[in-house]
Amino acid sequence: MMLSQRGQNILKVLHLLAACIWVGACFCLLALWFYGPVPQSGEELFGLLKAHNFLAFVVAGNIGACGTFFTGLAYSLCTNRGFFRHKWLVLKWAITLASILFGYFGFVPLNTELLEQALRLGVHAPGEPAYQVLAAKYELLAVTQAVLLLLALVLSVYKPWEKTEVPRAAGRRRG
Repeated sequence: MMLSQRGQNILKVLHLLAACIWVGACFCLLALWFYGPVPQSGEELFGLLKAHNFLAFVVAGNIGACGTFFTGLAYSLCTNRGFFRHKWLVLKWAITLASILFGYFGFVPLNTELLEQALRLGVHAPGEPAYQVLAAKYELLAVTQAVLLLLALVLSVYKPWEKTEVPRAAGRRRG
């Protein structure tokens, strides 16, 4: 089923909205992690990590990533864009799938482990070597996720390797 131009525009708006939510949540996580408040108690640390968990799993994952994936899927199935017509689109699909898998099987479980450490150790958790290792992995995954999402965004705007027609100069004579 091919969508009308109006349907494609609606789908594009939904896709862009989901992508904005995903990228925005990712950068909110980074800002909260690197520039957020320093917890003064175990409860504050747990609350901060709980906010991270909500942003990562609900906002970035369930709303942003799933919304981006399913609207992209619909866009590929219901328009002439397809899945493999352009190299940049194949790369964007690979990045999207990698980011989703990376988030659900790497980022969210790490956040859950950090939450468990915070619950068990309280405000002393950041001083524990096991927590520090998890926190370093979390930072690396968060930055990697942000870079992947920015790459997908850049691919969407610049569409490298896509053939474009060069317009003829106005008033130019043939012959």
